[in-house]
Amino acid sequence: KLQDVFPDSLIHSKGLKENNFLIKYFRRFERNVYNSANRIIACSDDVKNTLVSRNVSKEKIETIFDWVDENSCLPIERNDNPLLEKFGFKKEDFIVCYAGNLGYLQDIDSFLLAADKLRKTNIKFLIIGNGVREVEVKKRIEEMELQSSVKLFQMLPVEMVSYVYSIGDIGVVLLSNDITNYAFPSKTWSIMSAGRMVICEAKDNSQLAKLIVDNELGESFNPSDYNGLAVLLEHYFKNRDECFKKGIRGRQFIVNKLNKQKAINSIFKCLESVYKEN
Repeated sequence: KLQDVFPDSLIHSKGLKENNFLIKYFRRFERNVYNSANRIIACSDDVKNTLVSRNVSKEKIETIFDWVDENSCLPIERNDNPLLEKFGFKKEDFIVCYAGNLGYLQDIDSFLLAADKLRKTNIKFLIIGNGVREVEVKKRIEEMELQSSVKLFQMLPVEMVSYVYSIGDIGVVLLSNDITNYAFPSKTWSIMSAGRMVICEAKDNSQLAKLIVDNELGESFNPSDYNGLAVLLEHYFKNRDECFKKGIRGRQFIVNKLNKQKAINSIFKCLESVYKEN
């Protein structure tokens, strides 16, 4: 099962070039793996299309989304969420939350720049995460004097996942340019499973953006368009009922279409077909 297209993720995260000796080695290894595989399970159609563009046979690729255990990541009511007090929020606060890795593939800059544009509103911004850019992000919050509206906390244990993804009114998915062609952010499903609206950073024609917008589960904004993100956040800050309804639809989408059992059944059928072919 292909979670991300390697070494493209390495190229994007480290800024390496195709003529780098390490990348050349991995490209040869990549071709050998794809050629020898009887079946490749891609995590999205965009990833599948990337493989096809590299002359991987379309017939051997099947798209099966990652899943989330809908019984492990549950919606938590504000009054029952201990993180609200722990992080210093009030139950009536409108909270925009990013929870996940703070790395080079995550566009934290757009999140902070949107917060800067909205500093005169009562929108609260929350970052829960760790990663190579953690110190840099903390420094930028201080330099931009965003301490009153942006809070940064360490990632919490996995057993707190329901509380983490339920604390925000909106959960954001931050991605650098074109990353959806090489990977699919599984945190999208966790946000939806927790019954929260999603705003994803992805090109309009990406499968991620289309899925979120077409099913009215949230919104998308183009990579690096922090102005667009700010406009969306201000709109939903003023229309919290819309935000709430999209969160409910997200939870229903997970339960009905992307639950753990459905994904396992799909993978089992794929393995079964490979077995019969051989």
